[in-house]
Amino acid sequence: MAGRFKPGPYGRRLKRWLRPDLWAELEGTYAGADLEANWEAMFRTITLFRKVAMEVSERLGYAYPHDLDRRAVAYLKKVKNLDHAATSFS
Repeated sequence: MAGRFKPGPYGRRLKRWLRPDLWAELEGTYAGADLEANWEAMFRTITLFRKVAMEVSERLGYAYPHDLDRRAVAYLKKVKNLDHAATSFS
């Protein structure tokens, strides 16, 4: 199947390969120039990736790395909440 999947330039044909619920979630990962909107879009992207990765890992018989996921999201939330003038995590 990998050789037959052709999403087209800029992924224009990707919609036909995704379930409608996944397509709707993917559309929600795009944001404009607003900083907060980009943070929200990034966390929506992570949520979508997690959902799909868990489905794929289950079908292939792999364990999803929940602890790594949790730690990565916690780190990103810490970065998001830093004072804009901060130069370190201290």
